[in-house]
Amino acid sequence: MVINKLFLILILTLSFQTLSKADDIRDFQIEGISIGDNLLDYFSVDEIKIESGRAIQYPKSQEFINSQFFNNLETYDVVIINYKRINKDYKIYGVAGVLDYKSTIKLCYKKMDEINNNVKNIFPSLKSEREKSKLPGDTTGKSYETAIYYVFKSGGYVTISCYDWSEGSGFNDHLRFSITSKDFGFFLENEAY
Repeated sequence: MVINKLFLILILTLSFQTLSKADDIRDFQIEGISIGDNLLDYFSVDEIKIESGRAIQYPKSQEFINSQFFNNLETYDVVIINYKRINKDYKIYGVAGVLDYKSTIKLCYKKMDEINNNVKNIFPSLKSEREKSKLPGDTTGKSYETAIYYVFKSGGYVTISCYDWSEGSGFNDHLRFSITSKDFGFFLENEAY
């Protein structure tokens, strides 16, 4: 009887540990890269220096670097990685994969739904929110982003977005699958723009 109770306690303890670990943003990977990883595990110092020289600048703060990597990718056309400028530990705070769809937005939405279904299957307890908004980069007001957001208990979030640019905007339609840490999310919302 005592052995049965101990066995039951052990099973319940292991089950709850598995459930709590399943709600962790670090479980997501883009091209094998996760939040909290070291960028040096994926790219050389020379590659990082080259890409940081071409990094996209945030208008109000230079705390984070937004570097784009194009080489040795299996799934995405571009991987965008965010890390702190001052710290030389190259800890990753944000990572995004981008697929270019040129002018075929329907394929983007199809891929978006496929990724969304995968996220739902991996994290069935997470709630999602879908939103459509105008893209400020197009002065005609005819370009839109459709995004699905998943927010984790840690404060980090995952975003699956299709960017539907108008024909005259000069930009290509594309999908972006982003993993954002709590710290980088705070920076984007409060300090970057």
